[in-house]
Amino acid sequence: METQPLVPKERFPQYLPQLVLLPLSFYLFINYSARKSIVAALPYFIVAALYLFIRYQTLGPRNDISDNDIQINPYAYASHTEKLATEIATSMNYLKLLIFPHPLSSDYSYPQIPYKDFGSPLVWLSLVLHLMLVFGLFYFLRKRSVLCFAIAFYLLNLLMVNNFIFDIGATMGERLIYHASVGFVIAAAYLLYKGMEKIKPANTGKESLAWLLLALIILCGFKTIERNKDWKNDETLFFRDINVSPNSFLVNANVACMLVNKSDYEQNEQKRRAELERGAALYTKVLGMQDNAVIAYMNRCVAYYKLQKPDSMVADLDKVMLIYPIHPQLPEMYFRAGMLYYSDKQYSKAVSALQASLKLNPRSTDAQKALNMANAAMQSIK
Repeated sequence: METQPLVPKERFPQYLPQLVLLPLSFYLFINYSARKSIVAALPYFIVAALYLFIRYQTLGPRNDISDNDIQINPYAYASHTEKLATEIATSMNYLKLLIFPHPLSSDYSYPQIPYKDFGSPLVWLSLVLHLMLVFGLFYFLRKRSVLCFAIAFYLLNLLMVNNFIFDIGATMGERLIYHASVGFVIAAAYLLYKGMEKIKPANTGKESLAWLLLALIILCGFKTIERNKDWKNDETLFFRDINVSPNSFLVNANVACMLVNKSDYEQNEQKRRAELERGAALYTKVLGMQDNAVIAYMNRCVAYYKLQKPDSMVADLDKVMLIYPIHPQLPEMYFRAGMLYYSDKQYSKAVSALQASLKLNPRSTDAQKALNMANAAMQSIK
């Protein structure tokens, strides 16, 4: 059985913020003038331009997969206004996770994060907060403060992953904020240190900072160790994350696949059927999110085969025939459905399924023999 990828593949130029941060660092930390900072960074700009040229010549222009595929474009069903509002609100999610990293999930694919509009308070809260950060960036730029660099580092890297500039193929992902988190940490460290300096006497301030850092290390260390257990393998990860992201397309599809695959090794028949039924139900949920997901139809068909439900198998196979008529597994699965019908003495349905298999693969001797047997059995009872 096929599994879903963990996340869509993102392709965005994560190095671009450095082209701004480099001259900014000259201006802030070496006290160069704005003009001298740009001139000092010119050699790096040339190297970056050369790299971009070589990359383009090697890879060519990016080939986007259909905009209608919700697995690749999480905003395929959203209006332009909904897309913009959701991107603004989602940017707030990143900041929230940096401040309070709980709960965590490996995937936030559609429709785990519902579309927003400008009637949502979260959208306006996020917009106001990020505009304040932009204002703070320019305010601290005049003062040549490290906070300017921290805010710039955070916002520029955030712009690479929040779909404002580049469509990255995902609504959000915790790993995507990794670069921007450096700016957050710089700001947090600076503010904590400055806060410590205001506590008198100085030893009390240092002790207060030490205790605060110890508490943060313990809490964050505990969270990291606990979360590492979830990443032991795909099964532990997705079975945990389906509780955190119950509406994620990818998480549901992967848990469904694992349940159907696990059933092959389950000795208890009642438990085996329960796993298969749950897997089929999760695939039904996935198809409610995207009704043309061929992999979900085919994998649910496998679940129905193991549950010996040929009618449901054929219904799924007929759907696949409409969407992807050259799917390589269609002949085999129609054949298996036909054999289930034959075993259940539903000979007319067996003939229909086996004919479908032969139509797709006329050279199949097994399907031809089975069709002959089904025709003979049907004639014998007339």
